This record gives sequence, structure tokens and C-alpha cells, in this order.
Amino acid sequence: MHRVEYQIRQLSGGIMKTGNHPARKRVRSRMIAIMLDITQHENITDIRQLGRAHVHRYWNRNSHLSPATLRDHYYAIEKVWQVLLRRSSAPPNHRA
Repeated sequence: MHRVEYQIRQLSGGIMKTGNHPARKRVRSRMIAIMLDITQHENITDIRQLGRAHVHRYWNRNSHLSPATLRDHYYAIEKVWQVLLRRSSAPPNHRA
């Protein structure tokens, strides 16, 4: 298990209490997949290293996805950004 995946599982354990079980599982797996993609391409080893430039480059690499998928990915990145990393700002959007 990659360190980032471990961090997401540990940090999101008590936070993800709302929604039904399949929805929580989808969001958590989406958060892990996105962060593993970013760590692979951006060479970061810790979730706290995630920055705006990493997210912008993620959007550029995945601009071929459908609007609904991009929306779901944005919500997963937003949960990592605001809930797990406790940042007050919003993450970069895929439309910007």
C-alpha cells in the first residue's frame, strides 16, 4: 500500500460518515485513485505536498473525461483539499 493511500484511508476514516456505504466507498476509492495518479506523475510522497499546480496538471492530463466524471473527480479533490488537508480555499477547478 502506497503511503498516500494509507494517509487517505487513515484521515478519511472518521470523517466519511454521511451517505450510504456504496457512495462512501466510491468517493474514497476515487480520492485514492486521483492521489495515486498525482503521486505517480508529480513525484510527491505525502498528501500534504499536494498543491494547486499538481491539481492543474491533473486536470490537463484528464481533460478527455466526460463532464460528469470531471465533476465527480472535482468533488473527490475538494474533499481531499478541504476536509483532509483542512485548507480554507477551494481547489482548482477543471473549468479554469
